[in-house]
Amino acid sequence: MLLSEDRYIVKDLLGHGTFGQVAKCLISETSSYVAVKIIKNQPAYYQQALVEVSILATLNKKFDPEDKHHIVRILDYFVFQRHLCISFELLDTNL
Repeated sequence: MLLSEDRYIVKDLLGHGTFGQVAKCLISETSSYVAVKIIKNQPAYYQQALVEVSILATLNKKFDPEDKHHIVRILDYFVFQRHLCISFELLDTNL
């Protein structure tokens, strides 16, 4: 499965929940792995995920720009087949 115009290649399913699922993806240009949260195509979930994007972007840029406080790093977000997708650094499952 390819996401975002062949940029992300889904390699594994990491988990799922009420809002959607999380996939381990390979970024084709850099050969690095990320976690991509794929939000279910429902208006309430979409709006809540946009709030999550906004909060995490603010936390990353304003409150932890040097990545010293262990806040998950949001890398990208995009819409793919009407699903909001959020790309994060890939962390271990116990985090």
